[in-house]
Amino acid sequence: MTLHKSRPNSAASAEFLDMTLRGIGAICTKFNSRVAQVDIASVSPFPPHNLYLAALTHDRIWRETGNRRSKEEKDELVVMLTYCARRWIIAGEFLFPGA
Repeated sequence: MTLHKSRPNSAASAEFLDMTLRGIGAICTKFNSRVAQVDIASVSPFPPHNLYLAALTHDRIWRETGNRRSKEEKDELVVMLTYCARRWIIAGEFLFPGA
């Protein structure tokens, strides 16, 4: 799944973006509610990147439109990304000790 940084230029693309963001939000909510059961060490770096792009998109929508749901979903994504970041911080410390 890839989120593009471009703005929707038609009703169909806006609807597709909304459906994609809602789907990511549902996954995020489920992940955050069951984080104790997740083995963060097994998470690939690719999903967190797309989650980051989704958070940026929600943030942009919230700032441009004031859509409260977008802010709430961005906040949920930030929580999820915080869990994922722990793994990559440890990897960075291993790869670049003392940096």
